[in-house]
Amino acid sequence: MLGTKWNIHARNNIVFGNEYLSFENMILSDGYRNIEVNDINNNLGLSLDINNFNLDIIHGFIRYDKLKFAGTTSISAQVKNLFVKDKEISAYINIPDFTINTDTYGAVFIDVTKNPNDPLKANVSIGDFLAITGTYDEKAKFVDSRIKLRQAPMKIIEYLLKDGIKNTEGYIDADIAFGGPTSDLKIDGKGKINNGKTIN
Repeated sequence: MLGTKWNIHARNNIVFGNEYLSFENMILSDGYRNIEVNDINNNLGLSLDINNFNLDIIHGFIRYDKLKFAGTTSISAQVKNLFVKDKEISAYINIPDFTINTDTYGAVFIDVTKNPNDPLKANVSIGDFLAITGTYDEKAKFVDSRIKLRQAPMKIIEYLLKDGIKNTEGYIDADIAFGGPTSDLKIDGKGKINNGKTIN
């Protein structure tokens, strides 16, 4: 699986019952990467932990040659109670050294929470230059998010532009609002490019 031999804990045990679940020693590992599943909240909920996977694994599913993501990734997710309709969910993704096409952009952190009767909330940060906060109300189908760029490197646009664009310099500062009904999403904001230039 995923290019290496994986082992599962020999004493694993899974039990499902009426509003009951139990996971014992559900650990898969190839010696470096591991996937672990546990029961939580008095056998009502589930936790998933995935560690030491390189982000480049996504290129097996997403084909876009101009962008090559990489970075050792940890993922943790919990569902407090699987047996209720409005579930309490929390999850995070942590990539301490995130790269695009071998260019380093610092740490990536994504935090998502969903409490009963509340919208889903998300926070995303990349390095010191990008911060996103947002909510999604599933019932109202409404998005509300804010995007803040501070000294974001313009070099990122090279990955999206035509071949031959290179040596892009400068930084972007911007404050952007993105949201509205999912059927009519809008973007608004303002930004400034500082010392920007590129070579074709």
